Amino acid sequence: MKKSPFIWLGAGRAKKRGVARCGRQLDEVARAGLPVPEGAILLDELFRIFLQEGVVEQIGDRVVVPDPIWLLEVLYRDVRFPRLGTTADIRAIPPDGFDGRLLPDAVTRGVDLEDADQVAGALRKAWSSLAQEDDLRCDVLLMKQLLAEMTGSALLSRDGDADEITVFSGGGEEMFSLPHLGRWQRPSPELPPYARRLQMLLRGVRRTLGKGDWGFDWVDDGEVCWIQLFN
Repeated sequence: MKKSPFIWLGAGRAKKRGVARCGRQLDEVARAGLPVPEGAILLDELFRIFLQEGVVEQIGDRVVVPDPIWLLEVLYRDVRFPRLGTTADIRAIPPDGFDGRLLPDAVTRGVDLEDADQVAGALRKAWSSLAQEDDLRCDVLLMKQLLAEMTGSALLSRDGDADEITVFSGGGEEMFSLPHLGRWQRPSPELPPYARRLQMLLRGVRRTLGKGDWGFDWVDDGEVCWIQLFN
């Protein structure tokens, strides 16, 4: 049976399909039951199929989509990607050891997955940001958009007893540390609710991935703190 050119987050197949570390880790923590928004990785194989069939064209280091409606039809009808009926964030997954700089529009947020122009435009930007060299994989992450109350990043250190947190708010950044939680320890009630959820999420990441210098973006919707992307 021919392999599908996309995989669902949590399927545990990202490593076998050659996806870069940041995508593999997202797949791994989702499979372990940690909160990761619903999503899929559109594999490099899909991009190559689209190139071969003329659904997309590459001109130098720029990808163009001649007919957005055709792209959407092929994606849903021929590739059989499910119609999710939602809005999503679409972003490039940089390959391991990628020395280039992703373009600012490598991430497109709030894409209506039923709108051909929006989907084609977001994929075009993501693929273009990766098509700078012929031998780079062009994997793209498609993830359900969340209504965020708080967003930020976390840096888990191999050594030490605290993790470094950055919160993005009002165009600025606030940085602080969160101590590691013990196996049965609960977060301090003095912490804001989002920080308590984040502290428990950090413990879950360490349990799943082991000791290491991990970094990821997170978003809190007021009820759950989610992992968005590993760095």
